[in-house]
Amino acid sequence: MSDPSRPLKIKNFGKDRTFSSISELKEVLSSEYRNEHISIIYPTKPNGLNAVIYVSVDEFGIVRETYGKKAEIDFSQIGASLMQ
Repeated sequence: MSDPSRPLKIKNFGKDRTFSSISELKEVLSSEYRNEHISIIYPTKPNGLNAVIYVSVDEFGIVRETYGKKAEIDFSQIGASLMQ
C-alpha cells in the first residue's frame, strides 16, 4: 500500500522511490538520475486517478519529456494537479 504522505513516485525498473514534495522529486531526478529514462506517477485532482509522465534526464540534470516535443518538465504544473 502506498504512503499518502509521499504521493509522488519514480518508477525505474523495479527501483521505485517515493517523495513527499515536488522540490524533493526535482532535486533527486536532477542529481541521481542523469542519463536515465524513468516514469513519474502521481494522483491527480479531483478524483485521485494516477497520472504518468515519462521523462528523460540529460547529462546536465535537465528533466524533459521522453516522448513528443521533449519539452522541459514544468514541475509547477505537476504540483498544481497533484492531489494531496
